[in-house]
Amino acid sequence: GGKNIGLLYSTELAAVGAWTATNDQTSAAHTITSVAWDAALERFNVTLDSTAYTALTGGDTVSVDLATAAALAALGVDGFESLGPVTVTKA
Repeated sequence: GGKNIGLLYSTELAAVGAWTATNDQTSAAHTITSVAWDAALERFNVTLDSTAYTALTGGDTVSVDLATAAALAALGVDGFESLGPVTVTKA
């Protein structure tokens, strides 16, 4: 009985400010350059800064997550929060 948050808030969550990315090795923020809703596949495509990504070593990881509940509410996404990040591993 879950709901696809992307279907509910495809425009609001297609904003860089709706997401965070963190270099797991250094705990530093990793820049997100764009976010787009893919209606055909019902997913968000989050693009990480290519310069920072290129600087990673193979096997390094970046965690991508929704912003805080307060930040989401400010974007009009009220009543939702993340249960945890998606981890991107550099090949």
